[in-house]
Amino acid sequence: MRRFLPLLALALVLAACDTDGIDTITPTYDPVDVTLVPTDTYLRTNVDPEATDAVGIPLDSLNIRPGDRVAFGVAGSVILDPTSGFSSRDVMGVFSDSPVLGASDQLVRVSGNLAAGRNYVSLVTAQGELPTDIPNDFRVNGGPVTVPAGATHMFIGISDAYFSDNMASGSGLRVRVVRI
Repeated sequence: MRRFLPLLALALVLAACDTDGIDTITPTYDPVDVTLVPTDTYLRTNVDPEATDAVGIPLDSLNIRPGDRVAFGVAGSVILDPTSGFSSRDVMGVFSDSPVLGASDQLVRVSGNLAAGRNYVSLVTAQGELPTDIPNDFRVNGGPVTVPAGATHMFIGISDAYFSDNMASGSGLRVRVVRI
């Protein structure tokens, strides 16, 4: 029975990923919820004046450490286009050995990024179509990952090409981080 508990926790997290019921996750370990700021990003931006810098979240505040297997649940959404009301809950993340985020015009702003899962291919910027894709980021709501050796922080953000017009939908967008 003991070896099946992590699988049970994973099943519960993955089930919650497909619904807005983030509060229904019952993990084996203490989960941590992170509320995303709709305009935060760790990606390069261009002519995106209201885009804000994502904050490097210390792993200890997420109850995780290098070597841990981690799953994520996502609840809520972010309105990406206020005119059409188009919303998304597509979240990406990257582990880093540092909380430092470079200037917004740099392609690789998370200089200490570390590989953890299947690389996420991000969109080009809406203005100027500059590349934003960096190595080692992954789709948060795309399955569990292992926290890489040397990681001390995690950056999380919504997948988008233009952040200035993003706004919270309802109660916003939350990510539940669960060690499994």
